[in-house]
Amino acid sequence: MDEVAAGSWRVCLATSEHTQALTLLEGRLHGDASQFSLPDECMHPMSRIWLVGTDSDWVGYVLARVISGEAEILHIEVDGRFRKRGLATLLLAKLLRECEVNKVNLEVRLSNEGAQVLYRKMGFVVTGSRKGYYSRPKEDAVLMQWNSFQG
Repeated sequence: MDEVAAGSWRVCLATSEHTQALTLLEGRLHGDASQFSLPDECMHPMSRIWLVGTDSDWVGYVLARVISGEAEILHIEVDGRFRKRGLATLLLAKLLRECEVNKVNLEVRLSNEGAQVLYRKMGFVVTGSRKGYYSRPKEDAVLMQWNSFQG
């Protein structure tokens, strides 16, 4: 299994062997309100999911779609009990190293300044905005992009 360890944490690319772990993680993070089915996304030919955690407890993930040399980060989340430990940084670093793309795009809530700081630290730059992109609550999105030539 391809992985990166940092302390007791490890990051690995999810495979069909992680279906049960993805279901448990999704239930713990989202309950019945999940926007994606992580087990289904894991089987999608254009999706990539990297997990962070330990062998016995996965605590976060990043989900991306890869198409024609570009990736779009659809979602990144770490269990609230494990935030501020650098786990999102581990996930993004692994994605940027292994995704084999020239560009990575994402949208982030305008109010999510912490995430924007993390993305900038990882080499993402602001490329635009989308008015009213998010609902519940309605909010603008900041568009950000990383490319292998600048990042």
